[in-house]
Amino acid sequence: MTTDWRSELLPQLTGLPLIPCGAGDKFKAPMDPATGYPASNWPSMAYSPEEIAGMGSKVLCVGTRLGPDAGGLMSVDIDGIQAINKAIELGADPDPGGTWKVGRANNRHRYKLFFLVPKDRWEGLPGKVVMQTETGENIEIFWDSGQCIVAGEHRISGGEYLWLEGTPAEIAEIPDDWWEVWQNTIKKSGPSGPGLTGRHMPAQNDGWRDCIPCPICGRTEPDCRISGDGAAILCHKGSRWRPPVLAVGETIDKGGKTWAYVGDKRTAVGEAALFRVHQAQPDLRKKRVVQAGEALAKMQEELGDAPKLNVRSRFVHCHGREFTQDEVSNLYLFLSRGPSSWPKTLAMDTFNTLAGECPFDPVMAYLGNLKAEPLSEENWERLDQWLFNIDDPITARFMQRYAVAAVQRVFEPGCQQRQVPVLLGEQYIGKSELGRALFSDQWYGDGIRSAMDVDDVTLMAHCWAVEFAEFDGFTRKTSAERLKAFISRTTDICRRKYGKGTERIQRRSVFWGTANRSPLTDRTGSTRFCLIDLPDKKLPLGRVSLDRDAFWRRALAAYRDGFQSYSTDAELDQIVGRNAGYDMPDPWEEPIGDFLKRKAQTPYVTFQEIYELLDIPAVRQVPDNAKRIKEIATKCGWVYTRRRIGGSRDRKWAFFPDHVGQQADE
Repeated sequence: MTTDWRSELLPQLTGLPLIPCGAGDKFKAPMDPATGYPASNWPSMAYSPEEIAGMGSKVLCVGTRLGPDAGGLMSVDIDGIQAINKAIELGADPDPGGTWKVGRANNRHRYKLFFLVPKDRWEGLPGKVVMQTETGENIEIFWDSGQCIVAGEHRISGGEYLWLEGTPAEIAEIPDDWWEVWQNTIKKSGPSGPGLTGRHMPAQNDGWRDCIPCPICGRTEPDCRISGDGAAILCHKGSRWRPPVLAVGETIDKGGKTWAYVGDKRTAVGEAALFRVHQAQPDLRKKRVVQAGEALAKMQEELGDAPKLNVRSRFVHCHGREFTQDEVSNLYLFLSRGPSSWPKTLAMDTFNTLAGECPFDPVMAYLGNLKAEPLSEENWERLDQWLFNIDDPITARFMQRYAVAAVQRVFEPGCQQRQVPVLLGEQYIGKSELGRALFSDQWYGDGIRSAMDVDDVTLMAHCWAVEFAEFDGFTRKTSAERLKAFISRTTDICRRKYGKGTERIQRRSVFWGTANRSPLTDRTGSTRFCLIDLPDKKLPLGRVSLDRDAFWRRALAAYRDGFQSYSTDAELDQIVGRNAGYDMPDPWEEPIGDFLKRKAQTPYVTFQEIYELLDIPAVRQVPDNAKRIKEIATKCGWVYTRRRIGGSRDRKWAFFPDHVGQQADE
């Protein structure tokens, strides 16, 4: 079972002090929403569901603080089957029902129970107590220390946090059996006994505080501790999080610091490894050079985050931001600050390889995180009015198809899309600006050139919509067949600029055409264009820009409902019929038509006769001109084919009247 936690669960967390999570190498640590790095001030965070939603897809999961700040909320963390047995042994019901229960679909024996503690019982409660088992599957009771993740992804396991029972609005008061177990554990722990941690730690531990997340093991909940000056860490050895096995004096680079393993210590929670910030001594020995075979695992560990490749910009994102080419080139300097030396090329190749294994499309992320209400049915059915302030049902239906096609290109790169809206109107009414308002400046490009080469393919790969500006110029300068083939293509095979080889680039974008006059010079291609005639008035740029999210939310819903992304045959007939009124007449039509009328009783007419009629020299007798002549002759009722003439056994290529063809030997 999966849920859309952002839309289904997140709104129900209203009133809780929420924390955005997803940082660290386990993707669970509290996150600074501005940078994507682990947050140091998380104990004072308290975001609303709306604020969490506005942080975007970098937030992988959401936690809540507990204790008085959450109205007396506490949590019982059951860590496995042995923890369940431990609860029964202590006299508490491990699954009492009637309250909020959060767990994971892929591990039914690990879950959290949430209860409310009456205010008169708050005084003296420790931040956390632990009831240990021999296998390490412990019971942990959280009060005002740490935070509990309650919704979102569990990236490491590939699962997600589910609400197995109840909601935040259905939290029960702590039952007597669990209150008694909690109090007994506190008494047994005493002021310095095992199991007592958190804000109410005894005075001799003053100066140490919870270390969340722990830079050594990545733990995202209490147990690991850091000294007041930040120079030492006690990394607890638990069942889910453990420090690496090192020899005394061996160092490890984590969180931008080099930590030296000092030895093991016994703490209130159990065994812990003590690490101190390594004070480097002058050392003239040569650093160990990182080898290719270990580079992938070592880099991801040292970065503390997984690099991700933006499939549009081809830049790499890490720790919530985009790395420039210079930063990637200089990455080896940052990585080589520790005990290992990174070769420059190996660092770049490793960084890019890791990113290539984790691609993402920012447009897909945008569509998947839309929170606006969908565009109203009334406006969706009349996109002619909403987009252009015109009354044109043909355009209304076409723009619905076009919007769904744009969404389909995002979720199904390389799918077939061969229709283009072409806005016909005066300059300065906002034809190009309307495209920007609809697709946003970030993903709109207006630089397609008549060359239609690698530069244009690169632009298309970056954008969601690319403009054929002054489209009438394209149709005059570019071969009709070449233009139609370019528009209809689903995959471009080319060498990226500065790339090392040829690759297949699946199209993720659609076209947006603008023109001051009709671009149609080739009737066979008019099915690819929907000409939209606009009045000499400013287009509604503000309205479209303001409701852009609502428009795409509605288009996304239509795509998911299976709405067809291309015109039906009946709609195409309407579009072609209307486009015919904009056809530019071919200047050769009249002389060729008159000539063929005069030759109506002639058995055939050759190309050479027509070339002489039009005074076309041999140097201009090229395929494009021959094609124009054939189209005009066909329209006049003549076909170009190979037939026998008279009693001759040989067959001749020429233009023949259609009525002759009914008796001729094809």
